[in-house]
Amino acid sequence: MLGWETYIIFFASRSALHAITTFNVDKAIHIIGGVFLAGVLFLVSGRRDFRPVIMAVLVASILWEGAERL
Repeated sequence: MLGWETYIIFFASRSALHAITTFNVDKAIHIIGGVFLAGVLFLVSGRRDFRPVIMAVLVASILWEGAERL
């Protein structure tokens, strides 16, 4: 994710940014990041029940998207 942000901020051209927003490529990166975060939380928590981890990631995702809109 840090690599993606670095690319967007420092290296992406206007045409690349236009393509990214037009084809919603950033949404795919959000999904990949959410899946990665859920996996890490699941491994760290040591739980057998996956529901609390999914709920935590969903809440974090909603808050993150809300913050992006500000």
